[in-house]
Amino acid sequence: MESPSQALYELLCQQAPKQVLSCSQSRVPALQNYCEEHSDCDLLQLQPPGHTLPTERYDLAIVADCLEHLQKADGIQLLAQLRNLHSHHIWVLIDQRSDWQLTDFIALGFQRLQHFEDQRPTPEQRHYTSYGYEIGSYNRERSWNNAKFWANPQNFGKYWW
Repeated sequence: MESPSQALYELLCQQAPKQVLSCSQSRVPALQNYCEEHSDCDLLQLQPPGHTLPTERYDLAIVADCLEHLQKADGIQLLAQLRNLHSHHIWVLIDQRSDWQLTDFIALGFQRLQHFEDQRPTPEQRHYTSYGYEIGSYNRERSWNNAKFWANPQNFGKYWW
């Protein structure tokens, strides 16, 4: 089983982002390694709470070691802002001991990607889950959404109300 760092590094190599926005209380080793190896990658790190999101768009947003430290309403607002204004691709890692549930992420358009177990022998073994949001796979095309199934097929794609 791979670790969250390995999964994130694979995602970074696969997507090859040029601008990355990281929201984290601590350093994200996989992201740091990727940025060191790819000098053309611009990284902006934010440490919520009390963060101010920039106005630019980023190729990828990473949220790790963050939501557990925020009020749930603030976390939902952060994810919604990232999704709506700042990135079409978001990767979230969360400790399952937090009060976040799968339904919280599904309501925001995220999909559960992987489950990780902490391999370090500690009294409190931690379990993590990663979630992803990608605008391209969020709203899939449906076979019924075409002119054939409209009451006035000549108006399909012309008017928005």
